[in-house]
Amino acid sequence: MLKADGDILLQAAQNLASQQTKNKSSSASVGVGITLGVEGGGVSVNAGVSSGRGNSDGRDSTWTQSTVTAGNVLALQSGGDTSLRGAVGQADQILASVGGNLLLESLQDTSTYQSKQSNSGFSGSVCVTCAVPGSIAGNVGRGKMNSDYASVTQQTGLKAGDGGFLIDVGGNTTLIGSVISSSQQAVADGLNHLSTGTLRVEDIRNHAEYSASQVSVGGGFSFGGGDQSSQNAVGRDKDGNVASGGQSVPGSSVPSDKSGLAMGLPVALSASGSASSTTRSGISEGVIEIRDEAGQQALTGKSAAETIASLNRDTTDTLGALKPIFDKEKIEAEFEIGTAFAGEMGQFLANRAKELDSAKARAGDETLSPQDRIAAAKEHAALEAKWGNQGTHSQWATIIMGAAGGNVTGGVSSFVQSATAAYLQTLAAEEVKELSKALGGEGSPGHIALHALVGCAGATGQGGACAAGAAGASASVVLNQLLNGLQGKAEGAESSQSRTNLIGSLVAGIAATLDGNGASAAALATRIETENNSQYRNQGKVAKLKAGLYENLAGSCESNPDRESCYTNAFQAGDRIAAAYDRVLTLQHYPAASMTPEQMEVFTQAVLDLAPGVSSASALYELINGRSAVTDEEVSRFFAAVGVIPVVGGMIKQGSKMPSLYAKVEHAVDAGKVVQPVARVGDELAQHSSIKQALSEADEAKRLANKPKSSYGVPENLNGYADPSQIRFTQDSIANKFKNDQGLQGVVDRLKNGSISPEDFPPIRVFKKDGLVYSLDNRRLLAASQAGVPVKIVPATAEEILKESWKFTTNNQGSIICIRGICE
Repeated sequence: MLKADGDILLQAAQNLASQQTKNKSSSASVGVGITLGVEGGGVSVNAGVSSGRGNSDGRDSTWTQSTVTAGNVLALQSGGDTSLRGAVGQADQILASVGGNLLLESLQDTSTYQSKQSNSGFSGSVCVTCAVPGSIAGNVGRGKMNSDYASVTQQTGLKAGDGGFLIDVGGNTTLIGSVISSSQQAVADGLNHLSTGTLRVEDIRNHAEYSASQVSVGGGFSFGGGDQSSQNAVGRDKDGNVASGGQSVPGSSVPSDKSGLAMGLPVALSASGSASSTTRSGISEGVIEIRDEAGQQALTGKSAAETIASLNRDTTDTLGALKPIFDKEKIEAEFEIGTAFAGEMGQFLANRAKELDSAKARAGDETLSPQDRIAAAKEHAALEAKWGNQGTHSQWATIIMGAAGGNVTGGVSSFVQSATAAYLQTLAAEEVKELSKALGGEGSPGHIALHALVGCAGATGQGGACAAGAAGASASVVLNQLLNGLQGKAEGAESSQSRTNLIGSLVAGIAATLDGNGASAAALATRIETENNSQYRNQGKVAKLKAGLYENLAGSCESNPDRESCYTNAFQAGDRIAAAYDRVLTLQHYPAASMTPEQMEVFTQAVLDLAPGVSSASALYELINGRSAVTDEEVSRFFAAVGVIPVVGGMIKQGSKMPSLYAKVEHAVDAGKVVQPVARVGDELAQHSSIKQALSEADEAKRLANKPKSSYGVPENLNGYADPSQIRFTQDSIANKFKNDQGLQGVVDRLKNGSISPEDFPPIRVFKKDGLVYSLDNRRLLAASQAGVPVKIVPATAEEILKESWKFTTNNQGSIICIRGICE
């Protein structure tokens, strides 16, 4: 028996541990070496300084539980309060008489850890007696970790066996994450009884959470070097840091712009995790008597009966202990791997950028043979498609880097989630580019706000902070606009990559200072916005157009008596049309209402410069807008807004008398394949296979249009020209207007009089079912059928059929069609 006239207190013993560390380092070096350059060697002076500092603070608190055990009966009697804090009383039977209040409280083990680290380094290299570029470089890094853990590992309680418990409390009974329990036999025998003035019960929430971040940025500057001033003398050292020429690993490089500014790929890594559980209070089944009804209501806001009804009576599994999840060494190892990966990826992307610029330069090098220039143009187009700002490989590299740095301890599922969110964020950023006209143009408040929204959604989808993603995306728009105004658009792949790294470094650095945990999300949002919006300049489309133009030159110029002049004129024509295409696509992103007169003049002239590369106004419309027009009126309205007028054989600027003539059909751009264009300009260009195919299809359409309907049918492979009367409808009623409000009958009339030819009419998607051919494009099918002209068909995909199937309403095998309810 434990008996006291006053209070009884049973309490756990607390164990405390703490660690506090501070570190500081610095180094400096100066060296003299021999530097070799293209124009000779010389003596170079190399210098470097670095410093680092940091601190960490950790505190742990654990409890050694107090235990009172009796073989048969444990009796507690106090004239005052009885408290068990981190203690257990256990016996076959527990008897307790408490004159005051009874408190049972479980205690949490706790652990906290905080650390901060920062480092910086600078290096320089100057060639004193030679014409090799000098360079300076610097790196700044910042990291931090935070961990907080609190969990009950041993539960306080009065724990009886088969003898049950009999407890009488004069005042209040409080259970905080604690139990009054017995065996199931005692419950069955009705041996449990608690009588108290009032009763208060609380659970304890256990938690374990950590966050860590590491951000490092680096850049440099090349200068001097005489005729070699264009060389980039900034590279990377053995640890992956940006370094000046004298201290960099031979063959390493960092993307640089034309001014000599070189920026490394910013590294922004984060790690986080959290877990939680609950230590529940409970009282085993038995009689519970709350004597002070008014006091209970005042204490808990519940009546005695409501309090008893809300109790947890299952005491078998109430501990809910939580294990620590913070592993400092593991996070540091993952950060080291992530940093190494980012360094390798930065070098890899820098090499691809150099290859892009090299291929582009060789394509325009007039000293090379025509065959070499053509090959270089094709190589440039292929590289743009993969590693340009919107190249597929480049986009996936950004997605993978973002996912890998988003939560380095998150595992495979976290990586997949982050990669998916980054992929969707990339698609959304591309759409924002297209929507910029309606938002007031690039850099407008609406444009910035929409990018912020996309950045927020992307960061949230990756498990990061919405604010960090939104800030990164919006800051990227503002910084890019600012730098474009100060330095102009970044020219070339390497310069563009340097600009992207610069913007990313600025945003990551600011984010690391304010909230390191959001730096990774901010840096990713910045890179996605820059690559898919601010730095997007149509390179892929223009490069493919130019490559197609160049590739078609080989045949005719080789046999031309004035071979050199032929190639010169052809290359110049290809460059002129490609440049015009670039200007058109760029200016399309400006709202027409906000264009300055100068911008509108440039746009108008670019449209006229494109005309010699196409065969008709409709083809020019398709090349500019990326889609074909349904009616001639649509084409006319567009060009009227631009300030040009379609005339026979070409385009003419309003108020001018000199038209810009179209190319002959066999020499024209294949506008329908704008992403894989092939083109001819001038009579000296040889026919290309795709042009021959297009001509063949056009001739076939004209031939079929002049034949009786019964003499041609539907191609077996559903690809080519077909008799529209042999294709079934999938709707029993359609509207009498197309989506652009053009009347159905007007289109029929133009097909009849030839102003719309079958080869210009958009193809119809068809599929087979039960031996019959059905159409997914019913209005176009009806127009061709009523005009009596053949229609080009293509096989519908399974996805298209499934998507359109909800519209299928015919119950007569598609042979009857109604227009606005009037059936034929």
